[in-house]
Amino acid sequence: MQKIPQNIPNSTGVYLMKDSQKNTIYIGKAKNLKKRVSQYFYSNKTLKTHYLTKKIQSIDFILTKTESEALLLENQLIKKYKPKYNIDLKDDKDYPYFCITKSQTYPRITIERRITTKTLNPKNAYFGPYSSSIHDFARLLSNSFKIRQCHYDIAKRNHACIYADIGRCLAPCINKNKKGFFAEYKEAVDNAVLFLQGNKEDLLNHLKKQMLKYSSHLEYEKALQLKNKINTINLFFQNQCVIDINFKKNADYIAFLKNNENIEAEILFVRGGVLAGKKDISFKQNQEEDEDYVHQFIKQFYLSCDKIIPEFIFVNVKIDKERNKKSEEELKLVFAKIIKIRNPRTNIQKQLMELAIKNASLNFKISDYRKQKNKGMLYLPTTIW
Repeated sequence: MQKIPQNIPNSTGVYLMKDSQKNTIYIGKAKNLKKRVSQYFYSNKTLKTHYLTKKIQSIDFILTKTESEALLLENQLIKKYKPKYNIDLKDDKDYPYFCITKSQTYPRITIERRITTKTLNPKNAYFGPYSSSIHDFARLLSNSFKIRQCHYDIAKRNHACIYADIGRCLAPCINKNKKGFFAEYKEAVDNAVLFLQGNKEDLLNHLKKQMLKYSSHLEYEKALQLKNKINTINLFFQNQCVIDINFKKNADYIAFLKNNENIEAEILFVRGGVLAGKKDISFKQNQEEDEDYVHQFIKQFYLSCDKIIPEFIFVNVKIDKERNKKSEEELKLVFAKIIKIRNPRTNIQKQLMELAIKNASLNFKISDYRKQKNKGMLYLPTTIW
């Protein structure tokens, strides 16, 4: 298709470009479909656009009410049709999050593996994602803060479960009518939130003040319990990979490495100054594609499975200011908060990015080793001696 199609809608929506076999080869979204689609047929085309327009035979349109609807629909259609000229992340693994159900009178803590717009409750607090380290966090939360994990209706339940018997729950089921218990439970929840936010200093200062208060009132048993809790929290952070406890914002560090048409993306999840987990994703970049794969990746990765997006996304690829601004605006439309995409600036940020790059390089080596091993297996003798 060499000419601009006629009757393009002057509206917000999604466009599906198809080849002569009616296969969808590219999917995009636009605030103004007519203006966006027309740009593909201007003379100053990129290499990717040149190859793409040569293969287009028809274009379908789906109109949406808002830009955010178009952005979500675009991502869903890309996952469904897997067009040749869109990147395919093959990202099916769901990483776990902690959820504190603040919507309930006596909140409980749960581990959520799939968060969608239907299941996400804005009144609750979500923390993550985590990798295998979530079990270490869960164990400490249970032992130190004793927030309930059960699904029971606290208003109707009048006897304790096994978690209360082994000292891992404050047991609101049997203590809800006890004087001062609601304030005690709320304080435990607030402390757990401080811990998951990475506010170690604020949490420890608060616990130390409480310990001294109990000690001054001769409540030595409670003071001893708090002292043990402080020691446990300190020991936990010593065993974790603490990156920058003074940086309160959550951040993801994404390193991209290219090897011909193959791209390796390594993502480090830093939550509250602690390295909570990592994820590696491999995908192919068509030879005809331009250098926009970074923003395509960010958009597709964070919109899939309605991930909880951090405040900062650091990348190792040089950022185009105009394209970056557009991506930030698109993410803001969906997540209703400001997300900044940046290159690392401070020494700690640069060190973290170097760590991500090293992991991406290692993944390339592992992938190459497996390919060579599989090739070698083809030449093994079939005769069993």
